Amino acid sequence: MIDYEFIAARESIAQTAAAIADVQASHIAIYLTIIFAYISVAYIAGTKLSRIQLALTTFVFIAASVRQIFGIVTLSQVLLVKSSQLAAISGSSVAEMGVQHSPWWPAAIWSTGLLAALLFMWSVRHAKE
Repeated sequence: MIDYEFIAARESIAQTAAAIADVQASHIAIYLTIIFAYISVAYIAGTKLSRIQLALTTFVFIAASVRQIFGIVTLSQVLLVKSSQLAAISGSSVAEMGVQHSPWWPAAIWSTGLLAALLFMWSVRHAKE
């Protein structure tokens, strides 16, 4: 006999997880766009920017990047919860699935792109002629 409530619950969790993964992919795409836009500005106009223009551009870049990193990491944690729910329904352990429990490592890894772009702007502004 098939347990239709079990199937419906599993399907609901799986569909929610897939939707969250789609939103997370959008955050990742936006984050990469922001990084490459800032690198492009640094390469094309980095030496020509005044201090106020540089400060404003850098502030907007950092704010937008941090917002996207927060979205990526938060959605990763939500996916962890959904994986736990799916594992509980299936009767398996989340630890067996190799899920990352700490939000700090993913945040640190995603932040390296932000730091690399800032370093690139600094190197363009302080290039030896």
